[in-house]
Amino acid sequence: MHAITGCDSLLGMKIASLLRERKEDVQCVSVTQDEESLASALTGCDTLYHCEEHIEFSNRSQEFFDFNVIGTENLLQAAVKAKVRRVLYVSSIGAAGPSQSFRAITEAHAPKPLPAPYQDTKFQAEEVVMRFAQESNIEVVIVRPSFLVGAGASYAATCFSLYANSFIRTVPGSRKHVYSLIGADDAAAGCLAAMEKGRSGEVYYLTGDDPLQMADILNLFSELSGLPRALGLSLPLPLLLIVSSLKNALPGLKEDLLSHEFIENYLTWNWIFSNDKAKHELGFSPRPIREDWLETILWAVEQGYVKKSKAEQVREHVMRKK
Repeated sequence: MHAITGCDSLLGMKIASLLRERKEDVQCVSVTQDEESLASALTGCDTLYHCEEHIEFSNRSQEFFDFNVIGTENLLQAAVKAKVRRVLYVSSIGAAGPSQSFRAITEAHAPKPLPAPYQDTKFQAEEVVMRFAQESNIEVVIVRPSFLVGAGASYAATCFSLYANSFIRTVPGSRKHVYSLIGADDAAAGCLAAMEKGRSGEVYYLTGDDPLQMADILNLFSELSGLPRALGLSLPLPLLLIVSSLKNALPGLKEDLLSHEFIENYLTWNWIFSNDKAKHELGFSPRPIREDWLETILWAVEQGYVKKSKAEQVREHVMRKK
């Protein structure tokens, strides 16, 4: 039997779906359960996929630490008691930190997470996982997926909606910043491959083959949706940070990707990672990311992310592209 935390998350749901397609039994658990309940829920499970995390963009550091770090430690203690054989910890590229240049980061680079609650606590959770690998008889593998794209990827859908719904389409920040992306289906398949083939105590990046500049992403939005291209005008990051700070100060405004924390921690940097190790050791083979963006855009239309005045036009264009 396979246990999964975060069964309601995009990656958790896809992992569970892949396992059920193989006629495998799946048990959903949560790090919010006490240790005794966790140990009971994990009894009889051979493997554990730990996908659950606290991720919302805020500076409430204690919430991140309690959930991502203490929650992971309690879960692994329960897994040891339940005699779980093998654990896959789904971390994040945030735990590694951004690229300091335009070169891809590999697993050989020492992690340098930004001093932000999410990134810092994901790295601390990795340290907890590695300690269990050294001090107990449980096998652990860590994967760091890059930014998820595909149907159900709410952040990717929000990113597209900001482009689609804008009256004047501009580039947020630098058009030259580069981002590694991964389809959610490929990330889930990579997690299964890491559980089956990954070496205990090792880390693997799960990312697509071709990182994209921000300008490339916006051009892809135009091509796949049929909407006009973004203007060559870039909105400077200092201006975006000022606007986002004003938004944060006003109550009742809907959160989106242009929060102060997201701009400061992601739009300001390059996030480029190599999947060579995952390809060589796990047989990881992601498909072209444009196919996942097509699914994202169609899902965004169906879920109401795109204004009604443009939704049907976008949907028809996407269906012709598929």
